[in-house]
Amino acid sequence: MKIKPPVLAVLACALVYFGGLWQRPLLAPDEIRYAEIPREMLFSGDFAVPRLNGLTYYEKPVLGYWLTAASMKIFGENRFAVRFPSALFTLLSALAVWFLAVRGSDRRTGTAAVALFLTSGLVFAVGTTAVLDPPFAFFVTAGTAAGYFYYTEKDFGRRLLFLFCAGFFIGCGILIKGLLSPLLAGVAVTIFLSVKKEFRKLFLAVLPVTAGMLVSALPGALFMHRGAPDFWQEFILVEHFRRGLSGTGAGDDRAMPFWFYLPVLIAGVLPAFLAVPAGIAAVWKKKRAFFLQDDLNLFCIVTAVAWFLFFSVARAKLATYILPLFPFLAVLGARMLVEAEREGYLCIADRILNVFCIALGSGAVFFLVWHLVPAVPGKWKLYPGAAAVPAFMAMLLMLLWYNMAAREKTADPARKLLYFCIGTGVVMLSVNQLIPARFLRDSDPESFIRRVVVPRLRPGDFILADGGMAAAAAWTLGHPVSVYIKPGEFKRGLERAGTAPATPRELEKMLPRLLKGGHQVVVLTRSKNRLREMPQKGMTIIRRGRLAAVFYGGGCDL
Repeated sequence: MKIKPPVLAVLACALVYFGGLWQRPLLAPDEIRYAEIPREMLFSGDFAVPRLNGLTYYEKPVLGYWLTAASMKIFGENRFAVRFPSALFTLLSALAVWFLAVRGSDRRTGTAAVALFLTSGLVFAVGTTAVLDPPFAFFVTAGTAAGYFYYTEKDFGRRLLFLFCAGFFIGCGILIKGLLSPLLAGVAVTIFLSVKKEFRKLFLAVLPVTAGMLVSALPGALFMHRGAPDFWQEFILVEHFRRGLSGTGAGDDRAMPFWFYLPVLIAGVLPAFLAVPAGIAAVWKKKRAFFLQDDLNLFCIVTAVAWFLFFSVARAKLATYILPLFPFLAVLGARMLVEAEREGYLCIADRILNVFCIALGSGAVFFLVWHLVPAVPGKWKLYPGAAAVPAFMAMLLMLLWYNMAAREKTADPARKLLYFCIGTGVVMLSVNQLIPARFLRDSDPESFIRRVVVPRLRPGDFILADGGMAAAAAWTLGHPVSVYIKPGEFKRGLERAGTAPATPRELEKMLPRLLKGGHQVVVLTRSKNRLREMPQKGMTIIRRGRLAAVFYGGGCDL
């Protein structure tokens, strides 16, 4: 049986996004956190109240945790299961991109838009990491796109259906990141309909959208309120207003300058948008008609610009926050590329790819020579010895396919896009093997605890960990541990529990009692200062980079 090209494309996307989910270790703090909270839900059977290291954790509502818990129920408590929802919802976002592009243009544009979206660096990086941004981006994208479908639909019944679906998706977004979901979708659709002077449509949309939001969000919100009556008040106060206005939230500070997202966006769209300058050149002379008079283009511009400015104005900033912009940038970029094909401007894309290939080839040669020359100190090299070969081979494969894309002169430009996607996909699929081990060392407490601590533990041993290690210890050991000195993200959970983290003085007083019966006290930390502050008598330390495990007593032979 012959497999059709669309099926092959879906399988290829699934291979790239799902193929390496189990390889890279879970990184602290985000991936560990979004693994441990669902694990504790499954263990306790309490799906209403998020808990991290046994302490209530009100940073996010429950839907994102439920998705990961369901994945862990199916695939087990492992890296693949923890990251599976991110990859799945990234591909669902790509599906939403395809429907939006096809609705406003054709299948060709839809294919190009999906290719641009899935080969964007930030989309891939976030889409293969265990965070809540990919599911949230899908629900916001789907809800906002449904608003555009409502605007273009002529049938009244279908209009109501699109509005209800928009509200339903937005409501799901509320259960992942709160009021940010209706705010983003509402701002984009409201500005667009206002620019189009469709105030009647804007007014008629309120009730159906609200009904959809109530259907999807209200049961979950009430379920959470029943389990934790103080959740929504604290979540909205701290995670929305305080964090948005000051950048500080539950034990952290994410305040960044206004321009923070500009370099993030420029770097995040690469390498997918290398060809977009050709599209800009093609539409420049008719930019007013292309950007302002075409409904879909205007909708994408309004959405992307409004959201970019919103995230830039907010004080709290993380690179992953702007992920919802990328579906609409992909649709806009695809439409420009189609216009470049129509106007004969794709030669500009060939020139850009040629320049990139020259730079990539030169960089690959320099990279190989740098790692082979014995005179270069090892600390200046990314990879030790033969470990540099896979990275060099990945560069050559990417160079090969990009060069084929630049040289392709057939009448079908889709072949150029195919070659470009293959070259990018090769690197994406092998990226977990290409990350230098030294970059992961301090962000991989799970492996450190599994190799250093677990083999030496005995029943009855007492374990403490500072705020940077406690979640990793709970995930690795399968049970909560006591928090030491710096609470970090556990600050509010400790306050709600009426407890406080142990101090060095308290640890010194506890040691004689805890060491009775031949047991050990193990302290996990990532701080050199905390090592100096701890009781020095009877201390044995094992370190790897910033990660340290301190053992007291037990006659443990280290």
